[in-house]
Amino acid sequence: AIFWVTFLMGLILYVCAIVMVRSYGQLPDDDPHAEFLHQHFADIKTSMLYLFVLMSSPNLPVYIAEGDLLWQRPLLLLFLICFIVIGSFGMVALLTGVISENMFEKNQIRIQEERIEEEELIGALEAKAAQIHAALPLSLEDKAWKE
Repeated sequence: AIFWVTFLMGLILYVCAIVMVRSYGQLPDDDPHAEFLHQHFADIKTSMLYLFVLMSSPNLPVYIAEGDLLWQRPLLLLFLICFIVIGSFGMVALLTGVISENMFEKNQIRIQEERIEEEELIGALEAKAAQIHAALPLSLEDKAWKE
């Protein structure tokens, strides 16, 4: 489960990075926000890193401090809000998966240890019973005498 959630989050991050690079990474130089957007979405690696940081610790005030960037580009605002919400749920699912899988593995190990202990106890009881049986005086039919 953890593998698939991680894979899905990585795929979403990659696809969103491509969308951001294609949409906002190569703006003309006369755009007032070109430098800021180029700094964050110039290429796929930079965009993936910045989107991961945005997903793990949402920081929209950086965009708000850029002036009217979000109001001039409402699709960017919508994208960022959706990305943060979906990314946050993905991170929570990933962390929940890690914790629950770890608990499941520990439970399986505990069950195996208890089974081994029970088998050792049964073996010890069988050996003690055989020892007691061997110490008893037996008849010719291998029956113990009652004294």
